[in-house]
Amino acid sequence: MRFITLNTDAYSLAWDSHSALERDYGEMMPLYDQFLTALVDGLTDRGLYDHVLLLVAGEFGRTARINGNAGRDHWGPVSAALMGGAGVPGGCVVGTTNDRGDTPLTSPVSPGDLWATVYHKLGIDPHQTLLDELGRPIPLLSQGEPVQELIA
Repeated sequence: MRFITLNTDAYSLAWDSHSALERDYGEMMPLYDQFLTALVDGLTDRGLYDHVLLLVAGEFGRTARINGNAGRDHWGPVSAALMGGAGVPGGCVVGTTNDRGDTPLTSPVSPGDLWATVYHKLGIDPHQTLLDELGRPIPLLSQGEPVQELIA
């Protein structure tokens, strides 16, 4: 099994923008859109899209409101991720938030659920237990179930 990580942060941590969000994202998002589109188009053109799992995500969400420095701060309760390829149904949206975008309303997906889905898509049993160097059992994930809407 092989995978790659693409880092599109040419601005050295500028995605963690607690200030000047409009300026930073105004410069970075068009480039990111171009990178992501080129990746999907390239995989599709080569017949590889269904054989590659694409995951676009950060490590946490952002506040729904702009802070006093024209940025957004860390927010754990709500985040967003994009998955494609590997048989993930196109156009599928899982979960909703309230009208402020700061509280999950339906079908919340935990980080464990996201990673259980990734493992499942890669053919790895997310419920398996591994052994550490002393032979002690360590669960691959402490919690989480594959998101059924994303399992084709």
